[in-house]
Amino acid sequence: MIHALILADNTYSSIHIGVNRAPGAHRIATHLRQNGYHVEVIDYCLRWTLDEFQTICHKLVTEKMLFLGIGASLFFDKPILNELLVWFKQKYPHISIVLGGSNVIYRDIEPVDYLLDGYAENAILDLMQTLQGKKSHNDLLFSSKGNVKFIDCNKQYGKIDIANLSIDYLKTDFIHSNQTLGIETARGCIFKCEFCTYPLIGKKKIDYLRDPLSLREELLRNYDLWGVTRYIINEDTLNDSIEKLRSLEKIITSLPFKIEFVAYNRLDLLLAHPESVEILDTIGLRAVHFGVETFNSRAAKIIGKNPDINRMKEGLLWLKQRLPHVAIQCGMILGLPEDDNDPWEDVDWYRKSEIDFYNFNPLYLTDVNRVVNTSGFSRNYKSYGFELMSASEIEQEIEQGFGDPKEFMHNRNGIWVLHKNKAHLEKILYWKNVKTGDNYFKSSRLSLEIAAKSKERRTMSWTLFEYTSLGYTIDECRTWNSHRLGVNPFPEQELTNRAEQLIHNYKTSKINFDYSSFYNKK
Repeated sequence: MIHALILADNTYSSIHIGVNRAPGAHRIATHLRQNGYHVEVIDYCLRWTLDEFQTICHKLVTEKMLFLGIGASLFFDKPILNELLVWFKQKYPHISIVLGGSNVIYRDIEPVDYLLDGYAENAILDLMQTLQGKKSHNDLLFSSKGNVKFIDCNKQYGKIDIANLSIDYLKTDFIHSNQTLGIETARGCIFKCEFCTYPLIGKKKIDYLRDPLSLREELLRNYDLWGVTRYIINEDTLNDSIEKLRSLEKIITSLPFKIEFVAYNRLDLLLAHPESVEILDTIGLRAVHFGVETFNSRAAKIIGKNPDINRMKEGLLWLKQRLPHVAIQCGMILGLPEDDNDPWEDVDWYRKSEIDFYNFNPLYLTDVNRVVNTSGFSRNYKSYGFELMSASEIEQEIEQGFGDPKEFMHNRNGIWVLHKNKAHLEKILYWKNVKTGDNYFKSSRLSLEIAAKSKERRTMSWTLFEYTSLGYTIDECRTWNSHRLGVNPFPEQELTNRAEQLIHNYKTSKINFDYSSFYNKK
């Protein structure tokens, strides 16, 4: 008997080429299996037709199934998902629908019975036992959001034992050797940047670390079973301690194969500890994302970044020379307090540096009453010189428009998702900076203009590890421009064809699999 189905997708960059698995959904499935439940994950859920979804449900769903889950952290809302859910609820009204992820309130996904926000390992077990009747519903920790029960997992279900954060894929997941998989080495971040909305920030260096043996076993298992050697490391700051990096070095260099990975790293820490660069190179770093955020020293100091801008720039150029085989991506924020730099001068510096990829995003503030995790800026925006725009100011900015999104990068689905995503509309604060005259809309337009004119940028660090899942090498993908009008643009149609074929093969295998024989052996 299948106790739960979890729908997942990973189309955060582009629905056309998104083929990597959503690790959160598979992590929850693994945790439930470790506690005696049979759980199936249905990947690429936004790419299933209603007929295909009905076929797989007829094979897997029984009267005793406890819930249908949706792991929604890595995709934007699409009408097809609601179509699947409406049919499912009509067909199986007794089965609960559970939506999980980060900041899931106001997602345009329905019908839903439960919302689970945050790290959900403890909460999902409690919910399973409640749905089974083993626990009273009165003992379940939740609050009501209309007809939906909301569980703040990080707050209401406390600290999770993360010694073992493994994701154990099954034969029914149809993993292939080119697949890039997500893997956790730790949770949380030792820093508390004022713009950050992530949970578990400000931790100590030894907090939330994974057991090294468990990590090694997961790497070995994925290689032995599927031939996988490429990973996205799902951690806020991989290099937050030199001790952790040395531990990873010991684990990874003991493997009978080499791995390649992409990860977030903190630039100033790498420069402060040059030996960490050697370790990262040794253990397989092939792409990195630095949250540089600003080249203005005053703004950098306010947000908790190193204000020595010259050192940061020199460090990036040194890393580019020291690690030519590593793709470097830098993120910048438009609209930070005290940042009076000319953004085009910063763009010009990036162009001359030949950093693989850089992007400028508008400062993002959220309503503290409508989201679970908010930034310091969002909680205290007035003290940083921000005010909220009036309705007439917002209307005036919207009337100016955002140009033709087709002119921009391939992963711009819609116009900054500004009026395409219910969750975004419900929680965003449209800010203005009285001192600089900047506002959210102006920053958004500038962001898109920079993207449209930055034809020299190559492939994003994260997208590299999407393309490799389609059978390309990292070196091959690094030669492509991310812009359609670049000198050597990414082969969009070929990528799309490969992705569609991969997903077609997955769905065919998933539908035709003999689940009865598989689960009866367990």
